[in-house]
Amino acid sequence: MNTYKIIALEEAIIALQDYSINEHKRAIASPSKEHYSIIQANRGIYAAIEILKRQIKELKNKQNEKEGK
Repeated sequence: MNTYKIIALEEAIIALQDYSINEHKRAIASPSKEHYSIIQANRGIYAAIEILKRQIKELKNKQNEKEGK
């Protein structure tokens, strides 16, 4: 069960990273007040990614404990 959660979280991280990169490229292409907003949003996205990484680590630890590793 944890394996599926881990995979879903890893896929969420990839999607967030892709979105963030695309938005940043768009902001650079047309700098304006929106550029600053996108940079701020990207900070929030990277904070969310760090939370997801911690959740993955916790799930992997629980999974290893169950398997007796």
